Amino acid sequence: MSGAEEKTEFREIPPDLQAVLEAHRRWVASEGREGAKANLRKADLSRLDLQGAQLRGADLSEANLIQVRFSGADPVTSG
Repeated sequence: MSGAEEKTEFREIPPDLQAVLEAHRRWVASEGREGAKANLRKADLSRLDLQGAQLRGADLSEANLIQVRFSGADPVTSG
C-alpha cells in the first residue's frame, strides 16, 4: 500500500432498513407509543452511511458494524 488511506464507498440503505429506521425514529420520539423498536440483531450494516440516524435503544447485538458511518447519529446502544 502507498500509505494513502482508502476511501470507503458506502452502500445505500436498503428500503426495508429505511422503513425499520423510520419506525424506530417514531418509536423513540413517541417514547414507545408509535412506531417500533428496531431489531437489527445480526444485521449486516457494514459500509452503510447512518449519519444522523436515531439508534437509541435499537438492538444491534452481533450486528456487522464494520466501516459504518455514525457521525451525527444518536448514541448507539443495544437494548
